[in-house]
Amino acid sequence: MPFPILKLPFLPIQLVLQHLDTLTQNLDRLALFEFSTCSQKCRRLVSCIRHKYTGIKIDWNGDEGYATIKLETSYGASYSWKIAEICAGELYESRKIGNMTIMIRYFFYGGGTHVFPADLEIKKCDEVLVMSREPIDDDQMKYILGDMITKKVTLYLPNYSNFPWESTRFSMDCLDFELDSKWVSREMFLSLKCPKIYMRGFTSLTSKDVRDFINQWFNSNDTRLETLMVDLKFGEESEPIDLSEFNPKPWDPELRGQYYDKDLVGNLFGGMDIIRNDGRFATFRQSSTALFRHSSIDFFVWKNTLPVENN
Repeated sequence: MPFPILKLPFLPIQLVLQHLDTLTQNLDRLALFEFSTCSQKCRRLVSCIRHKYTGIKIDWNGDEGYATIKLETSYGASYSWKIAEICAGELYESRKIGNMTIMIRYFFYGGGTHVFPADLEIKKCDEVLVMSREPIDDDQMKYILGDMITKKVTLYLPNYSNFPWESTRFSMDCLDFELDSKWVSREMFLSLKCPKIYMRGFTSLTSKDVRDFINQWFNSNDTRLETLMVDLKFGEESEPIDLSEFNPKPWDPELRGQYYDKDLVGNLFGGMDIIRNDGRFATFRQSSTALFRHSSIDFFVWKNTLPVENN
């Protein structure tokens, strides 16, 4: 017989939901999540109790036409299932009732549901990762880069030269171009204002482009930039970037104090420190591979500042 749980006072409902979550190993690992999707009220109730879930992750596989939804916990994904045009759940869960073990199979019919953020009306999330062998629809890309509020965007995309990148404002905290970003022009690169910028793989950037980017930071009051890690254009002789105008000093890890973690940024031995007029300073390191005629640039701006002389 169904029990009208929502008619209970808040405290009894809270106790029921907490008890439900503690029984997830023997009952249903999706029960709490399924309850939260019933209505706005159910979602608010679940958000008010303590539970192990830290977020929801949606991975879209465009080649095979399905999405995988994962419930995230502090130790990784705890459960996942698929959305597809044809039933593609095909996930079995083992449950034990008394001394008997049974297998439960979940099905979900997507009915041709598209799973781009715009189709799911996702307005805000922590991170968006886009992977595709073919260019993404322009409207979808504009939604991800312009309409969504997100902290990090990672793009694994083919040549995207036809997209109107020059009119795109990148407001996320971390912008990560992987594999191929040759379509990122010099003008677009110099206009980036994200605290963390990664451009690994195939790029069209030259030593002069990176030097001009550093020059912009050095002669500004920018306090947001934290990390710039880029690969220069393949196939060209990458000359060492001339930093003499910035009065560089040999890398000194002691200046960073608590902010230097070699496990996070690696060994910066051989790098150069650049100190700005306001006391902010950064470390520059350039590494080259002669075999592939390829050069990489690491540029870290540290959180602590140095004392500034009156002059």
